[in-house]
Amino acid sequence: MSDGDWSMHDLVMELLKKYKPADLWITTYALRETYVRQILMAQDRGDLNKVKMVLDYRAKVRTPEVFQLAANNINQICLTAIHAKATILKTKDHYISIIGSANWTSNPRIEAGVVTMDKTIGKFNVDWIEKVMNDAEPFK
Repeated sequence: MSDGDWSMHDLVMELLKKYKPADLWITTYALRETYVRQILMAQDRGDLNKVKMVLDYRAKVRTPEVFQLAANNINQICLTAIHAKATILKTKDHYISIIGSANWTSNPRIEAGVVTMDKTIGKFNVDWIEKVMNDAEPFK
């Protein structure tokens, strides 16, 4: 739980200090340039291997510059109607799932979520995100 003292990108960058290199899956309603740039720097450092994002389809219109930066640099982006906020880091030995209310923005409001290293939950989250990204049916 946070009262605005930290955001999703802060948590992920801290986790990458211990759990790297990792693959990263993100689903979010909103995304800001600063945090896309942090992801890109983590890729440049070798902390992140690949990054896949599912963004709300209106990201292209709401923040076109941010969307373009991400689209030109992130491994794979999918636009769809989404409000879910899931972030998964996968290393050789671990899955870390972060599920909660936080977008990839700075937010001074209360945010809450759960962090788990349960592999079953991690694999479940990666699976549904990949299905969404590949136009498969995630609800079957």
